[in-house]
Amino acid sequence: MIRALSAICRVAEARVRNIGRRAVLRVALLGGCVVAALLCVGFVLAAATVALADRYGTINALAIMAGASVLVLLILLGVLAWEQKRHRRLAAERAVLDRQFVQAAAMSLVGGTRPSRSTLGLGMVALGALMVLLKRDGD
Repeated sequence: MIRALSAICRVAEARVRNIGRRAVLRVALLGGCVVAALLCVGFVLAAATVALADRYGTINALAIMAGASVLVLLILLGVLAWEQKRHRRLAAERAVLDRQFVQAAAMSLVGGTRPSRSTLGLGMVALGALMVLLKRDGD
């Protein structure tokens, strides 16, 4: 029995180490991709500024690039506000469902007879811990 458990533990440890190595590699590769993407964006912006400077002059080119940057900023802020509004709406819906869930759990604890406060409190603590653990997986 001990040998079987030991073998299972070794296999589980090897899998966890493999997952950890893979996660570190993926993070490093994604970080490199982000750096490369930022460099590309910088060079594209520089090239666009030079092209505009040839056509409209340096000051006008910089003004056009600043205006385009402000426009992109405003679009991103609008998307952020929309996402925050959507998140608040979903959080309100989730709060209603959580209240209903707690009420249903409390009613199932009560059953036919009225339980003591300590029994009800212990059940609610266990239910709260379960809800916290389940929310971590979803968020």
